[in-house]
Amino acid sequence: MSDTFVVCAMVRDEADKAARATALSQLVTSLHDGDANEMVISSNEDGVAIVCLPDALLASQFANNLLTRALSASASGPAIPPVSLSVDGGAKEEMAKLTLSAHRLAEKIAENNQIVIGRSIYEQLPLLERDTYGAEEQVAGRRVRRRFPSGMESCFVISPIGAEDSPERGRANLVFDEYVKRGCAELNLRPYRSDQQFSRAVRQAMMASISQAKLVFAYVGGPPWNANVMIEIGYRLASGGAIVLVRDAEVDTEGNDPLPFDIADIQVLSLPPRAQDEARRDEAVAAITRAMKAALEHIPDPWSSHHPFMQIEVDRRGDNHIIKDATREAGSLFAHDRRLAGARVADVVTKLQPFMPEGQFSAFAKEQSDLITELMRIRVFDSSNASCHVVATIPMVFEGHPNPRYDQRAFLPIIVHYDGSTNEDRLELNVLYLDVTSATRLADGVFRCQLEQAGERPPLIWDTYAVSYDRVLPRLSIYQEVIARHVDAMSAEAIHTVLDLGCGTGNVTVPLATKGKRLTAVDRSPAMLELMQTKLLALPDAQVSILEQSAETLPFAAARFDGVTILLALFAMDKPSKALSEAIRVLKPGGTLIATEPKESFDMPKLLAHAEAELRQNGEFEELETDWRRVSAVNRRIDPAIRPKLPAEQIATILKNRGFVDIVQTDSHLGNCQTITARKTR
Repeated sequence: MSDTFVVCAMVRDEADKAARATALSQLVTSLHDGDANEMVISSNEDGVAIVCLPDALLASQFANNLLTRALSASASGPAIPPVSLSVDGGAKEEMAKLTLSAHRLAEKIAENNQIVIGRSIYEQLPLLERDTYGAEEQVAGRRVRRRFPSGMESCFVISPIGAEDSPERGRANLVFDEYVKRGCAELNLRPYRSDQQFSRAVRQAMMASISQAKLVFAYVGGPPWNANVMIEIGYRLASGGAIVLVRDAEVDTEGNDPLPFDIADIQVLSLPPRAQDEARRDEAVAAITRAMKAALEHIPDPWSSHHPFMQIEVDRRGDNHIIKDATREAGSLFAHDRRLAGARVADVVTKLQPFMPEGQFSAFAKEQSDLITELMRIRVFDSSNASCHVVATIPMVFEGHPNPRYDQRAFLPIIVHYDGSTNEDRLELNVLYLDVTSATRLADGVFRCQLEQAGERPPLIWDTYAVSYDRVLPRLSIYQEVIARHVDAMSAEAIHTVLDLGCGTGNVTVPLATKGKRLTAVDRSPAMLELMQTKLLALPDAQVSILEQSAETLPFAAARFDGVTILLALFAMDKPSKALSEAIRVLKPGGTLIATEPKESFDMPKLLAHAEAELRQNGEFEELETDWRRVSAVNRRIDPAIRPKLPAEQIATILKNRGFVDIVQTDSHLGNCQTITARKTR
């Protein structure tokens, strides 16, 4: 770490140099007078000013402020430009050497009206300040970066952010520095991104940036795909702007999940494998640059978008709102078998009522009516910032949609363009119906979109599933059988502490609580956990700790539990192997693990047919028909046969390889699943 930081400012060329040097010195002094930070200044008649500061960020910001003021000074006083500036850092004891180094940077490397910094300074800057500098260059034996000048056209960068110091953050920073900045340099674009927490205001500002930037560069990483990233890409695609999509090499990613349907048929460039990153970086940058140029030359037409997108004419005098145009995808979303153009909005929306949960349709329709009323009151409207004025929060949520692609998903109307200038009686809105499933939560009986929480919580599917799951599954003999098997395995006298991983609504946890076991129940679905908490109210002496979190990174020390139970949970996780490894880690030597998961030969249609037949035979189907339809639809969607991840046979092999003994494999669910019971030896 450097002890001190030096800003060197230097007037260039000889024209009227003495006057300009005096003006520069006065400007530096005036900036110092307004700054309470420790600062040492020296200037000379040759037009060189040296400023010493105690912090890298202060030095970088001071240099930028000085250049900005110098460039604008000619309007109110003596002209100073052209000037060049540099920032360098080092030990206080070597101030003479440090000052000489900064002087050389400003004189030999910086160009007119430009700021240059060295590598060591760059690495000490916070992320957003780093983003104001371009790609690293090797010049005259120094590794340097040049600050982007003001007024450049922008390239907004979408990428996963991740927690501070996380591998995800590190990878996003590398892609931004080594690929995006280099590609943008070829096109004279300034890349920028947001690194702020997603408050509602920041989210709206980001959406404005995404729609207005000349180019958007979207780095999607690898599966499981980041929810925020997919939402932002969808917004850009529907806005009709130039976009380039880049992902990590498949060899560097976990799982084989395909990209979402709406971008799967758009070209996505692949970065080099990380093992070959440096060797193939120039080649990849060249490919990215070509893709950027092509994107700017062939901007996509939003009307040929793969997103539901409409142009709506709003009637200011009444409620005769008309759809002027719509994409084919919008017709599919609204289950409309004819062209939407010319249809009344109210008629089209009403047709969705049978496909939405009870109460959701009325809440959605009311909010839309209220927002239209609010829009009509606005006489002066900035169309580029529409979302800051009128923001929907209640999405369309589908159950039993004729197109299964939309089932158990949520879509929120977002205004991407507004025009109220051409006709006093009519407004024209371009509306994108954005898939916000990952950011939608059930609250007080209504699903609401919380974009600032996208990706932080589990898919909507588990919220809709929870109540029906608990009404239907305990009635089925195949489910009762496996519940009893797990409870029996965890009821041994030697087992005192139990981890229920993927506990759901507590159908294993609650019976074990009645037996005096000390339980920790983990699940990502708040709706599931709320139901379990309701059940536990009847057991005031129950010793149950409930954690709403992923099973893939458990906050427990090793060898914490006597027993671990996992019932039909791993198959629905993004990283089941990691979750299983965590379960093994927290299990004590000598402890018991029991897991029931689908086999490789899993047959969902067969299981569903058997379950429906049992409900009918027991005379319960009519009572549970609505719940059964939901259970059936959700299970078809999460069918492990579609994307096999960690079948039961593989779990048994993993446990054997990890030194488990007394392994017993017992079929369940008509032979479609298997229960594995095993004891840990080390």
